[in-house]
Amino acid sequence: MTEPNSSTKPVAYANWLANNDLIIGIIQTAVSKAEQDGLKTNGTAKECYSALKARAQCKGPVKQVVLIHKALTTYAPIAEPVKTLAQKICDLINHTFVIGTIDKDLLNFATLSRTFNTDTVLVTKDGDGENLPGHNHGPEQSVL
Repeated sequence: MTEPNSSTKPVAYANWLANNDLIIGIIQTAVSKAEQDGLKTNGTAKECYSALKARAQCKGPVKQVVLIHKALTTYAPIAEPVKTLAQKICDLINHTFVIGTIDKDLLNFATLSRTFNTDTVLVTKDGDGENLPGHNHGPEQSVL
């Protein structure tokens, strides 16, 4: 819906602002905590949704593999509360499902590639490389 003119239709504009804020709030509560960090909330609801949709679509399975690796190889210092660590892992897993469905081939690849002893770099669609930690980290380290 097009934004009404605030000087010629002040009531319609006030309603539009309230509805826009409501929709942005609904979008915020519908996405995982991990997705909320990068959510565009200072524009229109349409811009917020479009940016969220574009980000999720451009990451795809490669990003999902990165997130699965991070979840599977997360270690934390002994001093870190279990609840905090569990929330970090759950946020990573939730984020993988926000991006798209995880099928058996994707999960097989993520799990099998985790067995490498050396760090592996995956190049995402936009050309950014991301390191995937191997399983050679000690329990005192964190890979988040």
